[in-house]
Amino acid sequence: EMVEYQSWREFNELTQTGTADEILAAAEKATPHMRESYYRQAAFKLVNEGNPDRARQVISEHVTDPQQRQQMLSELDKQILVTASEKGKLEETRKFLSSARTNEERIMALAQLAISLAEKGDKKTALLLLEEARGLSSPRGKYSRQLLARMQIARGYAQVDPAQSFMILESAIDQLNDLVAAGILLGEFFAEEEAVKDDELVIQMFIQMVDMFQVQYGADVSALTRADFARTRNAAERFQRPEVRLLARLLVAQSALIKPDEKKDASATKATGAPPVATQASDTGNVAQP
Repeated sequence: EMVEYQSWREFNELTQTGTADEILAAAEKATPHMRESYYRQAAFKLVNEGNPDRARQVISEHVTDPQQRQQMLSELDKQILVTASEKGKLEETRKFLSSARTNEERIMALAQLAISLAEKGDKKTALLLLEEARGLSSPRGKYSRQLLARMQIARGYAQVDPAQSFMILESAIDQLNDLVAAGILLGEFFAEEEAVKDDELVIQMFIQMVDMFQVQYGADVSALTRADFARTRNAAERFQRPEVRLLARLLVAQSALIKPDEKKDASATKATGAPPVATQASDTGNVAQP
């Protein structure tokens, strides 16, 4: 067990700090049950190093199980698509767009590519890509991934056509109002616990909503606040429940402080760490304790 632990420790250290070639060299010396893990990590490193064709070659040549090989190639193609769109590589994104497994993955890639190109100054191409992504999206989707995809489009429009961005945002808020109300009813029905006490959300549900909003929508709202802070703040007022409205105000305030180049997952902070935000006395939306 100690030998196996040491082997995995060396693997983790190498995959975090080593180059793709160093990982490939280590794979040749690795035990059979660890070898494919080395090849997988080497392939992903190659994608990040800008060599997607070689990455696919590594998986194709060194992963022997057909089902495992196909699964790895599928994962790899998704990562290639994400990386290409983040780096603003138009041709490469187009090449791997057909490999996307869902419509939402295609939308996210097109929107991210538009954002990258807009940041480089090519707003004309960015606008065309956003129109294409919007054509693939559902105005009122049934699933959270569809809402996330629409918000990514809104984030892209914030740099090239803010008016379109806010149309998407305001429509999304209207849908979220319906979902919050339905979620409260369903939560009480299935859990047989009060989600609302004295007309206020109980603290556990509020904390869950804080986490969801900050993690999933932090960077999107940040782009909108940079485009038009006043309109973003006003959009927050469309939320019907006072607690959610307060949460939206906090998110807008936090987002105004986020630097444009910060990653989405790094942009989210706990509501308890948020700067104080002035709100109207009649709309503070205190959260009830259970």
